[in-house]
Amino acid sequence: MPMTSTYPDKHANGAHHQFGKDIDINNSKAKVTKHVHPKLSDLDRTSRAIVRWAIQDHCSKLATQNPFPNAVEEHMAANASLMRAEVALELKIETEGIYDIAIQLVEFIVG
Repeated sequence: MPMTSTYPDKHANGAHHQFGKDIDINNSKAKVTKHVHPKLSDLDRTSRAIVRWAIQDHCSKLATQNPFPNAVEEHMAANASLMRAEVALELKIETEGIYDIAIQLVEFIVG
């Protein structure tokens, strides 16, 4: 099925009219940006357990206490959720790099 834009030209299949030129969107050389986010599978088993717990805690705190936090509040809440998860599971994230990935995951998955 050919791709068409929101406003296709009546006479062209898979093309649209823009500023007096027909543009074939099927053969355009548009850049596609690939967003790279950390994945839960990038972590070891212990860190995954902590992050899963932190995600659940973070969701419940956002829903009950502050559903629309700003960026700083959300980061602080994610950090607090991660620390509560470590205490609850009696586990510890060992390195700062993994801890940073864990914070990004909690913020990305919940946010």
